[in-house]
Amino acid sequence: MTTSTSPILPLQLNKTIQNLPGVLTPDSIYAVRAGVGIDLYVSDMTGGYAYKTNSPSEIYTISMASRLIQTQNIMAQMAVGTQ
Repeated sequence: MTTSTSPILPLQLNKTIQNLPGVLTPDSIYAVRAGVGIDLYVSDMTGGYAYKTNSPSEIYTISMASRLIQTQNIMAQMAVGTQ
């Protein structure tokens, strides 16, 4: 496993109406209107490129999997504590 020596910078959330702005803010999340919903984009650390997020169902699946893993870890710690 590799570790990063760069500091963790806070993300900034930006709401836009129609399109991504011409100049992106580094390390930012953009909500861009798309039909009746929004598309989410995350800019890189330079502000040179914005990556579109996965579909909402994929994001939901990843979020639920993360919660399941956290719950399993907590339960494992509790089991160790009762022995």
